[in-house]
Amino acid sequence: MTKMQGTSKANLPINTKDLSTKTLLYFITFEIVFVLLDLIVNFHHLIDYSPVRRLFNITREDGLASWFMSSQTLLVALTLWFIFYLHHKLDIGRNSTKLAWAILASFFTYMSADDGAAIHERLGSTFKLMAKSANTETSNAILAYFPSYAWQIVVLPLFLGMGIFMLLFLWKTFKNDMLMYTVLLGFSMLGTAVVLDFFEGLEPESPLYIYQYIINFTGVELHTVEHFSKSIEEFLEMVGITLFLSVFVEYIGRVSQKDIHITFTAIL
Repeated sequence: MTKMQGTSKANLPINTKDLSTKTLLYFITFEIVFVLLDLIVNFHHLIDYSPVRRLFNITREDGLASWFMSSQTLLVALTLWFIFYLHHKLDIGRNSTKLAWAILASFFTYMSADDGAAIHERLGSTFKLMAKSANTETSNAILAYFPSYAWQIVVLPLFLGMGIFMLLFLWKTFKNDMLMYTVLLGFSMLGTAVVLDFFEGLEPESPLYIYQYIINFTGVELHTVEHFSKSIEEFLEMVGITLFLSVFVEYIGRVSQKDIHITFTAIL
């Protein structure tokens, strides 16, 4: 006897506005937990074993917070690729609009790889080694003139250019809308994080080294100031990316003009 084949389907409706709100609440809760775990487990040595403390150290590139950051940045990239797909599938907007979404998706894909592999830090270190090896008047002047991390010389112009492009494109897309205000809040957090990173990379003899002023004013140790400056920086970066994720998830519903339905089909 031949068994007849059939199909079984299950439909999963997704309300993108509700998903966006839940993403925002849950992810920011996770990020606050990461800060608290760093404070309690790592900084205050709740656990004596340093390998475990490093796992919860929010300032390290090999901790749980770093994994979370790269993972949610990848989620932003995948969401942007899906928006790009919807514009093509539903034939929405001009080709330039579709290209703009592809550019943003590509950039956040790079950002997720950067978070996981510390690409910009390695590029900065490579540039610094090459400049020192060249030992020319120009290379020495660049290193002497810029007092902070070398990666900011190499990669920051790209980040600034993409930031301006993203702002202009999303302003044109969202206009005077709450989504745009959320985007601006996300940019302000990421911008503040970059400023904190600039001060972190300064040498103690620099006149811009504000850590010394904080130490003189509060009386706390340098290690404490450096650690919590980095902790705040990482927290702002995580929240900024979460804001972008919530915006793009909600925008999916606006592109499709209805809830998203995912259909699972099984061949029996």
